[in-house]
Formats: sequence, structure tokens, C-alpha cells
Amino acid sequence: MSNTNRRTFMMQVVAGGSALAASRVMAQAAVAETDANAVSLGYKADATKVDAKKYPAHKPTQMCGNCALFQGKPTDAAGNCPLFAGKQVSAKGWCSAYAPKAHLGSAVLNWAVYYEKVVNDVMNKTWKTEDTKWGTKEGMNDFVKINDVVPEDVKKLVETAKAGIKDGTLAVFKGPLVDNTGKEVLAKDAVADDAWNSKVNFFLKGVEGKLPN
Repeated sequence: MSNTNRRTFMMQVVAGGSALAASRVMAQAAVAETDANAVSLGYKADATKVDAKKYPAHKPTQMCGNCALFQGKPTDAAGNCPLFAGKQVSAKGWCSAYAPKAHLGSAVLNWAVYYEKVVNDVMNKTWKTEDTKWGTKEGMNDFVKINDVVPEDVKKLVETAKAGIKDGTLAVFKGPLVDNTGKEVLAKDAVADDAWNSKVNFFLKGVEGKLPN
């Protein structure tokens, strides 16, 4: 194949690929307000037409385009949404799943403090095999980057709880605790110990779901 033919072939491949990509985008239909999922979520392609009586929490500034679930660009007229697979929502639309700030905080695991201890123990020839159960107290886990949408009084409660875990004044699991089938799993005033923690094979009341057998 000559250089000219190769060049022509590559141009055809690129052009064909671009056309295919464009056709796929065009093939994505817009979500119809009559779709079953759209009806259940109260989706409207025009946010100004949201039923205020049915959805009193809706605000004029809330639109799909500034929702955390919107997968298009800020300038796009429409974009994908995980709630409507294979279809696009209007950037000026709205539904009851609107989530402006879905991320409230981050749970982090800091392995560095443990590795530092192990390395020092090895260098000092004091390392030995043992169960390690570190947490907030030792600086191995934490809850950080709390979103600005979280009220200040709630942020203070989080910091108070973290301090209580560190100094041992807060028992994370204290009875009475009931699982989501109504069975008591921790008696009144009882505090969960390591043995109890190691045998947790249930969801607590309020959590939906069932563990596999």
C-alpha cells in the first residue's frame, strides 16, 4: 500500500469513527416525562414546571445541570444521568433525586502510622506477630473534609464523637441494639467488645437488605 493510500485509509477510518461516535450520541434519546422512572421521580425537562405542591423542597436554582448526578459538561444542553440508563436528561430539568452536594465527608485510612511502627520495631528487633486493632485513637482512621453544606452544629457533633472515641469516653456500639429483623443483638447498657465485633453478621435496625448465607 502506497503512502497516499495509507493516508487516505487512515483519514477514512478517523472520519468513520467520528461519524459513529456522533451517531451514538444522537441515538441517545431524551428522557420522556412519561417514562415510568421519570414519573416516579417527578422528572420535568423544564424545572420551572415542577409541581410545587408535590415537591415543596424544590428551589428555582435546582436543575439537572448543577446536580451531582449530571454527567454532562456545564455548558451541555443535555447529559447522561445514572438514574436513566441510555437516555439523556435536560440540563434545565429536575427530579426529586436532585443532589447538589452528594459528598458529605470522607472516611480515610492512614496506614503510614502502622508502617512506621512496624519498621521501627523491625529496626529495633522488637517486632513480633500479633493482632493489630488500631483506629481513630491511634490515628489510623479518621473522618475528614466535611462538606460546607453540613450545619456547623452537626460538624461539632462529629468532632465531639471523634474526641470521645480517642479518649475512650464514647462507646460506638452500646445497647440496646436491634437488628433489622427485630432481634435484640446487644442488651441494654451493654458495650460491644472485640468478641461481639468479630461476630457481626447482621444489619442493624433501619438498614435495608439481607446478608447472603
